[in-house]
Amino acid sequence: MLPEQQVLLNHVHACNNPARTAAASPFFATGGSVSLLDGSAILESCALKGDWKGSKKLIDSLKEEERNRLLTSIISVRSRTALHVAACAGKWEFVEKLAGRMPKEALGLKDELGWTALHYAALGGDIKACKALVRADPQLTQITSNDDWTPLLAAARCALKVKEVVWFLVRNTTDEPPGHPFTGHLAGKLSYTLAAAGFHDILLYLIESYPGLATIRDECGCNLLDALALRPSDFESGINLGSWQKWIYPLRVTAIGELALPTSPPTNLDKGAKWTKKLWNIFWEKLQALPLVSGINQVQVEKLKHKYAQELINRVGRELKGLCDDQIYEFFLNSGTMSTAAAYGVVEIVELCLQMIPNVIWLQTNQQPLLYIAVEHRQEKILNLIYKMDVHNRIISMNPIDASNNSILHMAAQLAPPAHLKVVSGAALQMERELQWFKETPNVWGKTAEDLLMEQHKDLLDKGEQWMKDTASSCMVVAALIATIMFAAAFTVPGGNNSDTGIPIFIKDESFLVFAVSDALSLIFSTTSLLTFLSILTARYAIEDFLEHLPGLLIRGLGFLFLAIVAMMIAFAASFFIIVREGSKPVAISVIVWASIPAVAYAVLQLPLYIQMRRSMYSIFQSS
Repeated sequence: MLPEQQVLLNHVHACNNPARTAAASPFFATGGSVSLLDGSAILESCALKGDWKGSKKLIDSLKEEERNRLLTSIISVRSRTALHVAACAGKWEFVEKLAGRMPKEALGLKDELGWTALHYAALGGDIKACKALVRADPQLTQITSNDDWTPLLAAARCALKVKEVVWFLVRNTTDEPPGHPFTGHLAGKLSYTLAAAGFHDILLYLIESYPGLATIRDECGCNLLDALALRPSDFESGINLGSWQKWIYPLRVTAIGELALPTSPPTNLDKGAKWTKKLWNIFWEKLQALPLVSGINQVQVEKLKHKYAQELINRVGRELKGLCDDQIYEFFLNSGTMSTAAAYGVVEIVELCLQMIPNVIWLQTNQQPLLYIAVEHRQEKILNLIYKMDVHNRIISMNPIDASNNSILHMAAQLAPPAHLKVVSGAALQMERELQWFKETPNVWGKTAEDLLMEQHKDLLDKGEQWMKDTASSCMVVAALIATIMFAAAFTVPGGNNSDTGIPIFIKDESFLVFAVSDALSLIFSTTSLLTFLSILTARYAIEDFLEHLPGLLIRGLGFLFLAIVAMMIAFAASFFIIVREGSKPVAISVIVWASIPAVAYAVLQLPLYIQMRRSMYSIFQSS
């Protein structure tokens, strides 16, 4: 740093009082000239506050030579100019206007970190400031920081909520010096960052022009597959859709509103097309407010994200096909791509590995074969992928996995990580899932791992027993109440009985027949449900019972209880209709409609648990 610059910095620190404003400076009070030192302090204060009016008054008062010297001088810590100070403070309107008054060569000045004002504007995600700076000097997009960050890389890593900025910088960045952002390790860092940020469409657009981005590595040896392996939700294999979402998902992605992200930057539209698009966007925003449309939109957005992620994998595959076998082996085996994808359950990446290197199933990844990784991290989709190789499974399972001579069955006997236990609700269902893993894991070492299974899952077993008993007890109360009501209703029929014969007065009425049948069914179902829940309370709770017996009892109990509730509400509706139909038929019909609420509420509240248990009754493994 020059001596005069150090003196200037010392003076700025002494004068940098927040209470000191441009309006209070001697220059504005007297209308006279101002020194460089005072002007720097005033300009820094205005830049920090975004006070363009005060700055403009100062700038306009100076001659061109003095103005250029002031605007290019260091006025703050870390060798920052006024443009840096405003950008660091997030005063983007100030940055826009100041950029238009500064000399072109000053726009690319770096601070001690090697960052320009465009770096900070990209970091802050302000599109207007970025456009103003690039408009003043298009070469700003090529400048790199001390850490080799281009403005594009800064935006990709930090401006995650402002995708428009990333698109803008992509369109205005080329593979030219000094940055060369699309070649070398810097390109690998950019490729990894875009994939990690979820900007798959932007990355696909760049790969069209620079195919090497599909397989290039950064300085740490990571590529875009490593980033994708950490984002399982970006793939179809990594999501769990509800029943209605599964129906919507296969539908074609509609390119309206925000449903379809562009695979290329937005193009210039004529005036009529712009108005049409604007009106359509307004209509779509209003339409999106509706819950159903919003839900459909979200499913389609997810599907489009999966489509882009899958296309990235396809592009990687195309690039790898042009390499020799040794290079392909090096690409996968000297990186953590395969093991990470297997651990996170990204089936699509593991499939690519198996396609490119069919024999990779026999090789070890990070000292562990894929089978071990799948079992350790409870990734049933990965295990299903390699399940067909039965001979391979048996050979691998015969090999010990550690110095204690433990086998893969011992690994399956270990308690699963908490994140994988939470896939299902309720300790009993979690225990069932653990038993499925133990049962399906290749076992050629006998039953020595069962002791480890009992030891590792003792707490979960106790919690599962308590959860099952609490659930059964709660449901028994409801079932007993319904049985009591229905039993009493059978002897207090609507309309009463004939005093001479004791026969119900409305016995020939069709509505009475509906009442009688539904009352009897409700009593039968509730009693059956009650006995089923009672059998849960008296069960032995052996560890193998959690696999099928106990979940099956709970499913049947909940099913009978639901039928009892439905039959009870039908009996109530029929009885109410018999009593009040002569007085007000519309009232009777409306009450009957409202009587369906309890059954619907039960279905909505308990159906997810019922469906989850029904699914868990079937093995999560395709070979079962």
